[in-house]
Amino acid sequence: MEPSNQISERAVALGTPAERDAGARELVILAGGDIRVLEDARNELVARVRLRSNDFEATSGLRVLNAAIALAGWPDPVAWKPRRWRIPR
Repeated sequence: MEPSNQISERAVALGTPAERDAGARELVILAGGDIRVLEDARNELVARVRLRSNDFEATSGLRVLNAAIALAGWPDPVAWKPRRWRIPR
Protein backbone atom coordinates (compact mmCIF):
# COMPACT_ATOMS: atom_id res chain seq x y z
CA MET A 1 0.00 0.00 0.00
CA GLU A 2 1.34 3.44 -0.96
CA PRO A 3 1.89 6.00 1.79
CA SER A 4 -0.67 8.35 0.26
CA ASN A 5 -3.32 5.59 0.33
CA GLN A 6 -2.58 4.89 3.97
CA ILE A 7 -2.71 8.59 4.81
CA SER A 8 -5.98 9.20 2.96
CA GLU A 9 -7.61 6.24 4.75
CA ARG A 10 -6.33 7.51 8.09
CA ALA A 11 -7.63 11.02 7.31
CA VAL A 12 -11.10 9.60 6.74
CA ALA A 13 -10.88 7.80 10.08
CA LEU A 14 -9.82 11.04 11.82
CA GLY A 15 -12.48 13.14 10.11
CA THR A 16 -14.46 14.07 13.20
CA PRO A 17 -14.23 17.74 14.17
CA ALA A 18 -13.01 16.87 17.66
CA GLU A 19 -9.99 15.03 16.27
CA ARG A 20 -9.05 17.44 13.48
CA ASP A 21 -6.05 19.16 15.11
CA ALA A 22 -4.61 16.00 16.65
CA GLY A 23 -5.36 14.14 13.42
CA ALA A 24 -3.53 16.76 11.36
CA ARG A 25 -0.43 16.37 13.52
CA GLU A 26 -0.66 12.59 13.20
CA LEU A 27 -0.89 12.79 9.41
CA VAL A 28 2.15 15.09 9.19
CA ILE A 29 4.12 12.58 11.28
CA LEU A 30 2.80 9.68 9.21
CA ALA A 31 3.90 11.45 6.01
CA GLY A 32 7.31 12.19 7.47
CA GLY A 33 6.72 15.91 6.91
CA ASP A 34 6.66 15.37 3.13
CA ILE A 35 4.14 17.78 1.66
CA ARG A 36 3.97 15.82 -1.61
CA VAL A 37 2.69 12.70 0.14
CA LEU A 38 0.01 14.76 1.86
CA GLU A 39 -0.98 16.34 -1.45
CA ASP A 40 -1.20 12.92 -3.12
CA ALA A 41 -3.49 11.74 -0.33
CA ARG A 42 -5.59 14.87 -0.75
CA ASN A 43 -5.86 14.19 -4.50
CA GLU A 44 -7.14 10.67 -3.79
CA LEU A 45 -9.90 12.02 -1.57
CA VAL A 46 -10.79 14.71 -4.11
CA ALA A 47 -11.17 11.94 -6.71
CA ARG A 48 -13.54 10.12 -4.33
CA VAL A 49 -15.66 13.25 -3.89
CA ARG A 50 -15.77 13.77 -7.65
CA LEU A 51 -17.11 10.25 -8.11
CA ARG A 52 -19.71 10.62 -5.37
CA SER A 53 -20.54 14.13 -4.23
CA ASN A 54 -22.27 12.90 -1.07
CA ASP A 55 -19.18 11.07 0.24
CA PHE A 56 -19.16 12.87 3.57
CA GLU A 57 -16.37 10.71 5.00
CA ALA A 58 -14.05 11.83 2.19
CA THR A 59 -15.11 15.44 2.72
CA SER A 60 -14.30 15.33 6.42
CA GLY A 61 -11.03 13.56 5.60
CA LEU A 62 -10.21 16.45 3.25
CA ARG A 63 -10.65 18.89 6.11
CA VAL A 64 -8.11 16.97 8.17
CA LEU A 65 -5.69 16.71 5.23
CA ASN A 66 -5.96 20.43 4.48
CA ALA A 67 -5.19 21.16 8.13
CA ALA A 68 -2.18 18.81 7.92
CA ILE A 69 -0.91 20.53 4.78
CA ALA A 70 -1.24 23.91 6.47
CA LEU A 71 0.56 22.55 9.53
CA ALA A 72 3.41 21.08 7.46
CA GLY A 73 3.90 24.39 5.63
CA TRP A 74 5.11 25.00 2.14
CA PRO A 75 8.73 24.63 1.11
CA ASP A 76 10.24 27.94 0.06
CA PRO A 77 11.72 27.44 -3.42
CA VAL A 78 13.64 30.73 -3.26
CA ALA A 79 16.63 31.14 -1.00
CA TRP A 80 16.78 34.83 -0.16
CA LYS A 81 20.16 36.45 0.21
CA PRO A 82 20.90 39.88 1.59
CA ARG A 83 21.31 42.54 -1.04
CA ARG A 84 24.85 43.45 -1.87
CA TRP A 85 25.25 47.19 -2.14
CA ARG A 86 27.60 48.55 -4.79
CA ILE A 87 27.82 51.99 -3.25
CA PRO A 88 29.36 52.10 0.24
CA ARG A 89 26.92 53.12 2.92
